[in-house]
Amino acid sequence: ETYMMKEINHVNFIGGTGASPALTQDGLRVYTSDNFNNVLAYDRDLNEIWKLNVGEQVAASITVASENNELFAVTAGDLIKIKDTGSSAHAVWRARDSMDMYSNTWGQKNLNLLTALVTANGVAVSPNDDFILVSETSEYRVQKYWLKGDKAGQSEIIVDNLPGFPDGISSNGKGIYWVALASLRKEIIDNLGEKPFIRKMILRLPESMQPAPDRYSFVLGIDGNGNIIHNLQHPAPDSYSPITSVEEKNGILYLGSLTYPGLARISAP
Repeated sequence: ETYMMKEINHVNFIGGTGASPALTQDGLRVYTSDNFNNVLAYDRDLNEIWKLNVGEQVAASITVASENNELFAVTAGDLIKIKDTGSSAHAVWRARDSMDMYSNTWGQKNLNLLTALVTANGVAVSPNDDFILVSETSEYRVQKYWLKGDKAGQSEIIVDNLPGFPDGISSNGKGIYWVALASLRKEIIDNLGEKPFIRKMILRLPESMQPAPDRYSFVLGIDGNGNIIHNLQHPAPDSYSPITSVEEKNGILYLGSLTYPGLARISAP
């Protein structure tokens, strides 16, 4: 099929944006980040509403919760929860690689988490906003962080030892979380398991300097407990890959890639 697209408005960013745009469910507000450590909110006409400096450049797409005007942003070292209060915003808490989640405005107990988020690359919020799932690329795993209830502040690994590098993760709002696996694991990287610092440095190198990935389309659908419900793979030289983001809308999976020229879509299983 062929679609026509027309530009209505645009915003220029010096050095480019740090994250793909994210929308509220009603489509009236757009969130992104810039090259100067800011998270920004725009209205649908791309008029700036507010700007919040989070101290580091956002390294993955911003995730919008379904309620309470809450956002989640990931930097190289932190996972940050942001509250959009309308004309401004503030950071509620952040989890950093010192394994401590601490509150900026909460005034409640510190929430000790059991992981470093240096390599976190994607965040998905549950339909009830009671937990988030975080994909950790170089650790080949997905972690679950409880935000509400008796387990608030606790974390657990729900998917571990994945066969590829998990990248973007999203919720379909009905209990399925789609995980894009950008490429299969490489032996040269696995052999550095006892040297995590060097392994993380390799994964942060420019793409041209990293081990060449195989052409392999790979998407997993998991539930909130980490059970694999859908396993979608297409190993072929002409496959749409690497897949770095996946979103479900009206029974269609929309696939995105950092390097493949274009978007793709398939029917959701």
